Amino acid sequence: MALLDELQEIERRLWRNDAAVYAATYDYARSGIE
Repeated sequence: MALLDELQEIERRLWRNDAAVYAATYDYARSGIE
């Protein structure tokens, strides 16, 4: 059970990282257009 909890925590961290990268990329692209 602990292993499953660790895997879920890793997935949450990866998801947050992906969201942060997406937001940064979006802001960069938007500022590049303007």
